[in-house]
Amino acid sequence: MPVLRAAVMLAPGLASARHELGRALRGLGKVAEAEAMFRAALTLEPGSAIIANDLGSLLSQQGRAAEAVPLYQSAVAIDPRFAGGFSNLCAALAALGRIEEAVEAGGAAVRLRPDDADAQSNFGAALAQIGRYEEALAACRAAIEAQPGHANAHANLGLALRGLERPDEAIAALHGALRLDASHLNARIGLAMTLLAVGRLEEGFEAYEHRLPPRPAGLPAGLPRWRGEALAGRTILLQAEQGLGDTIQFVRYVPEVARRGGRVLLAAPAQFARLLAGLPGLEALLHSEEPAPPADVRCALLSLPHVLGTTLESVPAPVPYLRAEAEALDRWRERLAGLPGLRVGLAWAGNPHHQGDYGRSIAPSRLAALWEVPGVSWVSLQVGARADALRGLAPDGAVLDLAPALTDLAETAAAMAQIDLIVTVDTAVAHLAGALGRPVWTMLPVLPDWRWLLRREDTPWYPTMRLFRQARAGEWEEVIARVAEGIAELVRRRRTSPG
Repeated sequence: MPVLRAAVMLAPGLASARHELGRALRGLGKVAEAEAMFRAALTLEPGSAIIANDLGSLLSQQGRAAEAVPLYQSAVAIDPRFAGGFSNLCAALAALGRIEEAVEAGGAAVRLRPDDADAQSNFGAALAQIGRYEEALAACRAAIEAQPGHANAHANLGLALRGLERPDEAIAALHGALRLDASHLNARIGLAMTLLAVGRLEEGFEAYEHRLPPRPAGLPAGLPRWRGEALAGRTILLQAEQGLGDTIQFVRYVPEVARRGGRVLLAAPAQFARLLAGLPGLEALLHSEEPAPPADVRCALLSLPHVLGTTLESVPAPVPYLRAEAEALDRWRERLAGLPGLRVGLAWAGNPHHQGDYGRSIAPSRLAALWEVPGVSWVSLQVGARADALRGLAPDGAVLDLAPALTDLAETAAAMAQIDLIVTVDTAVAHLAGALGRPVWTMLPVLPDWRWLLRREDTPWYPTMRLFRQARAGEWEEVIARVAEGIAELVRRRRTSPG
């Protein structure tokens, strides 16, 4: 290190000296200094594919994939035969959810270096995310053949096998990854999700605890985690995590925590303020952005199934466990009173930033079969940037767009109470409808999230929910056709029922 620093001082305009010093600093974990050196080197030699790639790799390791992608793109533009650059670009694009681009970059990498384990593993992971599981399987096996001790390849093999509904083999592959690298977080989380998907909830939720940092940001040092013991008047701080749907699904545990004899506080996003105001057992709802209040113990919301020993047979499902406000109910009753026929709410897309969005959201153009069902008043429950995507696709007047009035989850809950059926993809709308005890049909990709289990049309989490699963990755038409047929049958029943 002193020699490299001396070289930089003696030759400040020499890019290679700064580059090598940056590599040394990276190896010592001095990330900020390494980044500064790499950037300085790249300024001196902007035509260096290696320096651009090294800076991109450093940023990727910090979770800064969006910044890394242009650097990798620059590297492969400079050197179109740079297999490592294409492989890294593949991984970064996949992390951003730009899956088709990731597959293209991964394909370029393995064409250049078919014996490169990193390239094959990254390519396999991207293929699995796009639902091309057989190809993903082949790529991961090629990676393992090239380098049998490649933990990432074993972990990605597990993902591909799970997508092919071969969970026992997937679990074995993930265990193999962990034998090679016991700290491999993706393998640990992949194992947890696979165990949960096959209904082995106790093992799965235990493994899922590895998702948690040692101490979440914003909490005072020394605040212990709750392990399920009696609270005896102590204050427990529950922390919402991940998406809105996760919070809706797991607030069902709040009354059980309160029964342990403590004061229950919940830190959650502001969207929940009205919806959770009357949740039994909840003493106070705090905004996640606020400083943590005084408490005796803490627990992440998604850790409650583990702490409380939930099994497939003991999933608490006392629906409805959420309810709409009386005043909002009256407003929405009046607003939707004139809609004729069967009222069906629809949401076709989730959070665009969700890593699995490519597989779970549906392009509105693929919904055409729904508008052909007679006797239905369609109501859009879609909010956010995708709310107006039906414009010009659905026939004029076929869908009532409620987005401007759905200002928070409480308003959406009240609107749902006036709707006969909710049809949605895997998003917060599905969880809210299920928690309210509303009839809800959820359309799922071939590899759904762990909570929906495998090969079931029902779910223990939401008794009023019916699941419609893809038979093949990316093929929504058959799912939508079955949904349309089911709705048509509901219309027929309503017309022939007495009264």
